[in-house]
Amino acid sequence: MGHGYPCPTLFSTEEQAGSTIIERGERLMSHFKGVSLRVALVSSAALIISGCTPPFPPELQAQLADNSINCGSSPVTVSGSPALAPVLDQWSYEYQELCPNAGATALAEGDPGVANVVVSESIAAPAACEASLTVPLLVGGVSISTSLLGLDGIILDPATLSGIVNGNITSWSDPEIVALNPQFDPIELPIQLGTVISRADADSIDAWLSRVGSDSWTGFPDSFTFTETFDEANPPSQIYEDGGIVFVPSSFAIAYSLQSALLKVDPELDAVPSFAENIASGVSQLSTASVESPLETVVDPNRKPLPAPGFEEALAPWQALVVSYAHVCKGESELDSQAFLRFGLRSSSQTSLVNYGFFDMPIEVRGAAVDLVSRGLPSPSPIEPDTAATP
Repeated sequence: MGHGYPCPTLFSTEEQAGSTIIERGERLMSHFKGVSLRVALVSSAALIISGCTPPFPPELQAQLADNSINCGSSPVTVSGSPALAPVLDQWSYEYQELCPNAGATALAEGDPGVANVVVSESIAAPAACEASLTVPLLVGGVSISTSLLGLDGIILDPATLSGIVNGNITSWSDPEIVALNPQFDPIELPIQLGTVISRADADSIDAWLSRVGSDSWTGFPDSFTFTETFDEANPPSQIYEDGGIVFVPSSFAIAYSLQSALLKVDPELDAVPSFAENIASGVSQLSTASVESPLETVVDPNRKPLPAPGFEEALAPWQALVVSYAHVCKGESELDSQAFLRFGLRSSSQTSLVNYGFFDMPIEVRGAAVDLVSRGLPSPSPIEPDTAATP
């Protein structure tokens, strides 16, 4: 990052150097009441660390991003799916307020030209963007939404879900479904299965159930249609039909208060709902599967999930997750694009995602992404932590 001068020699490791500098700054801050001085002390310590040649722990990279900013030298354009438009609009507004000479413009669907930054649900960049850098930016989930009048919270398991998907189970009164749901009387309705699903949602469901239900889950058959993105303007009609079941992004299910099935992935444990808190629990299990670009993320089922904000204990994790990746397209605006992404990876930017049905990444993943987008940028300027201009 930046200039690359040696790290402090008073410490045996880079991690010790970073943590000790921050700790000393925080202890010194405790003697002062002025917010500006407190910010300056921690930010200055972090900026010293930012110039060190070796990489630092992701947590320290993330903290540095929260206390500083890199303003690009010129505006950039950003594009993503319609579902991400509100997120990108907010970040673009806030970034331009802090960096008036740079800024960002979120392109609407159908706008001509290729954006400088393209956000997609695939680690592979779109054909129109030759990526110089790819990092994870935010996380969504996949809900299994049902339409059963007055019967929210029906339970399925990998075997029954596989039977529904492959056509072997055609009624909600099937004995296998009834056995999982003694709380309900048998539901005498045919199953109306929605067979249109985005590729990313299908891959997410398939990865989870292939792991937890390998003896029963048979995957999505050829009768399904896989789309590039989920079309919010034209969702599967089965959402509105009594007896319907569809796979939709959790952001859509949450926004429209759709019923969702619970998934019993372990016979000895309670079924897992796709509530926001359960998805957040699953997101906390994400880890990086690479160290360089493209920075891939995977769910680590052995990682102990963390409690969602406001909870003392972690809830059962919903692990049907979809990571959106930011691709910096090659060209003259690469560093300006990286500066914008560094802003989007700050905690204040990430924590606003829940307002739109998305989720912020674990600090380890976020810090690794910050490290990559910070490479080549000049030393950042200190600002108050979590500063953001709210529209």
